[in-house]
Amino acid sequence: MSALTDENRNHYTREALVCAQAALVYSLAFLFSGSKLGVHDWELFTAMAEIPRVMILKFGQFPFWNPYIGGGNILFHHPEVSVLSPLYALTLAFGAVIGLKLQVMVCYFLGFWGSVRFARTLGMSEGAGYLFASVYFGAAYFALHFSEGHIPFTQFCYLPWIGFFWLRSLQNPQSSQDLRYIIFAGIALALMILGNGAAAPLLLTSTFIGALALLYAIRDKSIKPISRMSLIWVLGLGIAAVKFIPLFIHLQNNFWAGEPYDIVPFGALTDVFFSFNQGLYSHRDLGLAGGWHEYGAFVFFPALLLGAWYAARNFSPSWIWVALAAFFFLHGLGGFVEWSPWRLLSYLPGFASSRAPGRSFQFVILALGVLAGFGYDEFRDRIKAALAKGKDKLTSLKFAPAILIGSIVVVNCWVAQQSLNQPFIRPAVQADWQEDFQQTIGKPEAVYQSVLENRGVILAPWLSAYEEGRGLVTADGEVLDEHIDSGSAEVISRSYRGNEIKYKLNSVTGGEITLGMGYDSGWEVVQPASSVIRAEQGLLAVSFPAGESEIFLRYRTPYFGLGLIVSLLSVIAAVLLYLHYRRKLA
Repeated sequence: MSALTDENRNHYTREALVCAQAALVYSLAFLFSGSKLGVHDWELFTAMAEIPRVMILKFGQFPFWNPYIGGGNILFHHPEVSVLSPLYALTLAFGAVIGLKLQVMVCYFLGFWGSVRFARTLGMSEGAGYLFASVYFGAAYFALHFSEGHIPFTQFCYLPWIGFFWLRSLQNPQSSQDLRYIIFAGIALALMILGNGAAAPLLLTSTFIGALALLYAIRDKSIKPISRMSLIWVLGLGIAAVKFIPLFIHLQNNFWAGEPYDIVPFGALTDVFFSFNQGLYSHRDLGLAGGWHEYGAFVFFPALLLGAWYAARNFSPSWIWVALAAFFFLHGLGGFVEWSPWRLLSYLPGFASSRAPGRSFQFVILALGVLAGFGYDEFRDRIKAALAKGKDKLTSLKFAPAILIGSIVVVNCWVAQQSLNQPFIRPAVQADWQEDFQQTIGKPEAVYQSVLENRGVILAPWLSAYEEGRGLVTADGEVLDEHIDSGSAEVISRSYRGNEIKYKLNSVTGGEITLGMGYDSGWEVVQPASSVIRAEQGLLAVSFPAGESEIFLRYRTPYFGLGLIVSLLSVIAAVLLYLHYRRKLA
């Protein structure tokens, strides 16, 4: 066992070093941009990353509530907030602008290395593993989403690790080994959820992994692939329950509609998969519903030929990947007919909120990458065998496999760089923190600066699972801090600090007051006990007594305690299972 471990350690070290170099190359444009801001969704997700940092470092509070976006909204249990992710330490340490750029680099590393591990576990050579990682995680698909500012898509870096550990649990005959790999896969899934990936990445990953497990079960005529994957999902959701339970309940009560009838035009598919022009602003003349970042899924033609050649010669071991490529190609086309995969899946819980079907094309690339990796190995082995038999005419092909893999890696990197070099063209923000929080009309394109100035923005960028802008705005555009709905009162002082709102009032009559802060389930009155909290047109409203009084309101994420208990129990279960594995190993 130790000799095998030593041998594997050398492979792991070499793979990690190669993948770290690739991640650095892919991230250079981000790192060299320094404190410059990105375009498009970078504005929103930079602000969303900075808000919990403000809550923690400025207010000394756990980030339950977001007072800065849309007049006030949920924070911790929003699916695209990553407070409990280990990667969030980068934002805490360096700020949102630098921290998110470093997160992209780390996730490139994890995605590349996980892809190599996944490919190696499928039975590919090390070189084929690098080819697969280049075709899949090094594709323009991820570069476009990262360049657009789709920070949640960085969490796809955990998908190949989930697949890798799941495969290992199937391949090892010892049940104790199965437990170890199931635990590791569950942790990878939990990290995706606790990061920014609890929306699109989780739904798409569930779709792909579920389809893969089903096809493996059909091939092996065994329920084991599905049962192993189910255990992984139960454990992963359990570990991440502190976020997932509040998130799930909130989304059940605050549904947002997806795009079940969105389609990708057939005429755009050649550009989607084969155009070398994969810049962020390209292909605006194709009649697409969204920006090119939702569609680009470049595959270098030699990789496609390798995969097709291998599948044609080896149907039995390749049919699973051909079926996956076909299914997700149809899924990515969207609602082109009523019975399309995209339309049918939209009837399942959670999937009704899905949008941009072209995002599914990443799994077409993944499946083609697997076939291309196997094709590369067979091509290399056939040349080696021919040379070993003394066929001198093939001597000139000795370096063909290296040239082939090198060209695919270089071209994929070059195509990805087209978009990776584009986003950071905005100057660094200069802002002064103001101690007195105020709501403002604001500008969606300057929400990050507003956060740094301690100013709320009613007109904020659109974000799924958030209420539209809520606030007290007069006909002439003045934003009010509060409005006395009944009775009369003098406001002596007010304080808005993250999760907490404090007022001092002096009233002769008592009455009710509506505050310029959005209302969501979770607000509570700490003081006075006689006050009643309610929602008034989406805003926080509370009663106050006669005389001089203090009002203290506090927000806590609903079901946070329940989720925390489930998470702790799941972590304890995972530790006990791992200790059981260690005892078996001894």
